[in-house]
Amino acid sequence: MREELSCKLLKNNGGTIIIKRNAFLISALFLFWGCAENNDNKEPEKRIPHYYIDLSIDPQAQEIKVNGKLELNLSHVSEDTLTFYLDRGMNVTSFKLNGKDIAVIDTSESDNIFMPMARKIFMDISFYSQKEKLSTIVFSYNGKVSELPEMYANRIGAQWTEMGLYYPWFPFSIDQLRSFTYDLAVEAPDPYEIFGLGSMEKKNGFTRISNGMTTSDIVVCLSKEVKIHTSEIGDNQIKIFYQSFGSTMVEDMAESIAMMIGQYNEWFGNKNTDISLIESQRKIGGGYARTAGVVLSDLDQEKYYTNIIQHEKYFGHEFAHLWWYKADITSWEDWINESFAEYSALMFICKKHGQEAFDNIIENMEETLEETPPIWGFDRMGEDHRVVQKVLYNKGPLLLYELEQIIGHKEFVKFCSELITNNINTTSELLKLLETTKGQDVSEYFEKMLKTR
Repeated sequence: MREELSCKLLKNNGGTIIIKRNAFLISALFLFWGCAENNDNKEPEKRIPHYYIDLSIDPQAQEIKVNGKLELNLSHVSEDTLTFYLDRGMNVTSFKLNGKDIAVIDTSESDNIFMPMARKIFMDISFYSQKEKLSTIVFSYNGKVSELPEMYANRIGAQWTEMGLYYPWFPFSIDQLRSFTYDLAVEAPDPYEIFGLGSMEKKNGFTRISNGMTTSDIVVCLSKEVKIHTSEIGDNQIKIFYQSFGSTMVEDMAESIAMMIGQYNEWFGNKNTDISLIESQRKIGGGYARTAGVVLSDLDQEKYYTNIIQHEKYFGHEFAHLWWYKADITSWEDWINESFAEYSALMFICKKHGQEAFDNIIENMEETLEETPPIWGFDRMGEDHRVVQKVLYNKGPLLLYELEQIIGHKEFVKFCSELITNNINTTSELLKLLETTKGQDVSEYFEKMLKTR
């Protein structure tokens, strides 16, 4: 069922008072960014989609208020309809494209496994003939954020807030505008500290969080108690935001991560950027990586020192995603992201802790593969999550291990670097590159493994 969002609908739900209130919200939005809504007279400008958002968070009430805009070229969208996901707890008061009320809200259940509490917002863009021009979508909404199932990695609450695409708290077009940049101005009551992934600056009562690298998420965290550890990797910094462990552990983690990033830079190409690690206060939901850093959960000091290898594999996988992230996360092609990230972590374990530690992990992986489908064409979104886990994180790395055995470590690392340099994001492209660089026999054998193992 769809609910049309327009001036006519808003009048029916409260008359012109709501329209005037919306006008105030929209004008207030740009006090911080100093930008105007209408872009009809701008010269054509091809650019990456970019969000400017003012975000107010009340963690006690679990409520947010958002005023923002998204600048984009509609030529990025091949379809006639632009589709966004947004948390269904939000009361949308304005959602306009170049000043036009064309948004339609779908009130049915979410159809996306990553965003189970979201609803869709549709915009018909078929009538725009000059899609190469810069367009602006201006939006305002507020409300109580939905409660996600516990396994999801987003939370909002008095003790810990971690907001991102799993709600999503920002209008997210996962299929059409997955890569974007952003500037945020975030406010929250004292004594909460505001932090996230990206460069940060406190200004005029706001915390500004910016990310000029393309990403697929906007992560914002709040906590009453957070410590920051900063260390250097060459010309870049690693910032660790933490609260549940001591200075010795954070220094040991920073040293290990610096070694990890240095090794990945050597293998896959230099990642010349500052990186953040956020210790999430969640106990479940796992970790995840975005282009500006990594969020890790369930970090315990005693467990860390009891099983350093397992923790470094965990860290190594997520930090490897700073290189391995370009394939479609909603299809079986996601194996390129996840299996290569996992095997990168295993290569690091071998480099740091030796062959025996590596062999033990490989042996444990081999024991988990019964009754799992081949990687090629498997149902990434519909398969049982335990099967998906085994395919992406065990079977894929084992096939890469076999490929490394065939072509040799040095050539395998070179092949990985070439995949990244050439922006390979599909298996067919991967196999073509493998054929070009390592020969038809190797490519055909590896394709057979992907289809039959």
